[in-house]
Amino acid sequence: MRLRTRWRRVAILAALLGLLASTTVAESPTLSQEVEGLLHVVSLTGYEAPAVRYIRQRLDGLPVVEDTLGNLTVRLGSGRPRRLVACALDEAGYVVSHIREDGYLRLSRVGHSPFSALWDQSHEGQPVVVVTAQGLVPGAVGVKSIHLRSERAETDGPFTLDQAYVDVGAETLQEVRELGIGLLDPVALWRRPVRLPGGLLAAPSARAKAACMAMARVAHGAVHAAGHGSVVFAWTVLGRLEHRGLAQVIRQYGPFEEIFLLSDGFGWQSAAAQGEPGAFPEPGTGPLAAGELAVALPQTRVTPHAALPPGLFTGDAPGSVARIGYLGLPARYPETPVELIDLADVTRLVEALVVAIGGAPTAPVSPPPLPTPPPLLASQAGYEDTTQLLSSLISRPGVSGATSSPLVQTDVSWYSQGVGSIPRCGRRRPGWCTRRERLCQPCSSRDATGIRQHSARHPDR
Repeated sequence: MRLRTRWRRVAILAALLGLLASTTVAESPTLSQEVEGLLHVVSLTGYEAPAVRYIRQRLDGLPVVEDTLGNLTVRLGSGRPRRLVACALDEAGYVVSHIREDGYLRLSRVGHSPFSALWDQSHEGQPVVVVTAQGLVPGAVGVKSIHLRSERAETDGPFTLDQAYVDVGAETLQEVRELGIGLLDPVALWRRPVRLPGGLLAAPSARAKAACMAMARVAHGAVHAAGHGSVVFAWTVLGRLEHRGLAQVIRQYGPFEEIFLLSDGFGWQSAAAQGEPGAFPEPGTGPLAAGELAVALPQTRVTPHAALPPGLFTGDAPGSVARIGYLGLPARYPETPVELIDLADVTRLVEALVVAIGGAPTAPVSPPPLPTPPPLLASQAGYEDTTQLLSSLISRPGVSGATSSPLVQTDVSWYSQGVGSIPRCGRRRPGWCTRRERLCQPCSSRDATGIRQHSARHPDR
């Protein structure tokens, strides 16, 4: 393998490690920690197995059944009314559609879903992972170099999927194969959920995944405090592919008299809508509700929902059609990689679901410890120090002119460890740094703030 290829892989890995926040696995995690754990999981349509494994681990101690498609179900109680509570585990993303001879990957969308107009654009220049049979391979979506163009051409339009080239640090087709990457392997943004003040959480597919995690909490509580009748909890696959997973659950366990769907279809006018979703209530305003069943639940907010095919909910008996209720979470920036939800809404959704199944509040459950996040499959042999150094540098903000930045406050002497000695200032007089030197050891001090002081004192040098 050529040295250049090794360095490309080290740079890509360092970038992802620099963006990776440390996550502490609690012995008895809270609901918010469980939600955040699921948000780290890539679960594209047709490739939901990682999310299925995560949810199944969270359902430890319950009578979980996994069918041939991959749907997870928990059936509790008996008699009537017969209820179904379901959520889809899949999310939007891409698959590898072509591997070029020069090692770059091309992409195609997976599943049928209403993509936001900014969905493709949000992947330009971003770190991604390729989900292989062996694990996650880091990569990055290429971006046009702004340094090679004096100004943006008038013919340049917004970034599209046709312009996406994924760099995984390989320079030949054979090197891509050695990484274990093949056609139709899922490709998704590197999952790094961000917590914001006020109990807010931002991540791709935050609404749908948080709702699925809330449903798992309700299933645990329903074991001890179920209401009258029976209830089937279902975490389904292929939700963005004509709801095939949900259809199979209904065929297998139906007919049902009441169906509650945890959905991210609020705001769309139809299941096949395109463009931007409609206006959403702000996070923190309570769970969203639509349909005759859901709107009567406490702490919910009535919001338009996409109309799903009526035949999907028809039972085996002639003319038996279930009453439908849709529940979901409000979000800012829906259908983007930074869906912003309020964790308090997730707790309210749990309470609404308990009422929906006719149960009563129970004592908090003690879920099992969270599983370890999947590792990145990237070779850094021989470059461990360099990878750690670059990832540490990438994780530090360095805004121009911000003297309070952690990077500026750090003694630059650490930079010489593993990279080489820091050049002395090329100076005509003591205390001067020339413009040509990108990084120099200040003449009068090893404090990094001295670099800025010198350049400010002599802007022409």
